[in-house]
Amino acid sequence: MTIEQAARVLRGLGWLLRLNPLGFKEFENTPREALRSFGAALFLAPVFVLYATMDRLSGDEASGSLLAFAFLKLAHYIIGWTLFPVVMEGVSHLLGRRQVYFRWLAAYNWLQVPFMLAYLPVAVASLLGAGGPGGPVAFLDLALFLGMAIYLGFLARHGLGLTLSSAVAVVILDLILTQASAAIIHSLLMAGATTVMPDM
Repeated sequence: MTIEQAARVLRGLGWLLRLNPLGFKEFENTPREALRSFGAALFLAPVFVLYATMDRLSGDEASGSLLAFAFLKLAHYIIGWTLFPVVMEGVSHLLGRRQVYFRWLAAYNWLQVPFMLAYLPVAVASLLGAGGPGGPVAFLDLALFLGMAIYLGFLARHGLGLTLSSAVAVVILDLILTQASAAIIHSLLMAGATTVMPDM
């Protein structure tokens, strides 16, 4: 990525984080721009490794093989970055918004950077045992989730030019796919942990 391209991304994110549709103008509506936006996945890879390490240090996923854990976490990361964009490519056809799909995808991918970074304090606090129900960390977690949902709806509404109801449906679809893939990976990790546990 060139300095000029990075500057465009930062300008676009600045507008989008202020819920200003002008941010979309900083992203080209081309397949190359959409493909380049997956650089966000590389940028966030160290952050994901940090999240995975925290998962390993706490919770039920700490029991199984480290190699299996690393493999499944890597698979989860790849699926997380590809499943929803692939599904939305078909959805954009159905909704008649394929002509703006690449610009929307570029904005969507780059917005994952502030999303993922924003959850770091919550993850660290939970690892340190401060994430009990009803506490400030739980409140922050909920606030971040709601904020993320608002931004995703904003992206769908203004990036794809959808009606409010369609934008809400897109957000729900995104959340369902995210939770489903996370649940599958977690169940596989738990199954692997169970196989190495001695019989009682």
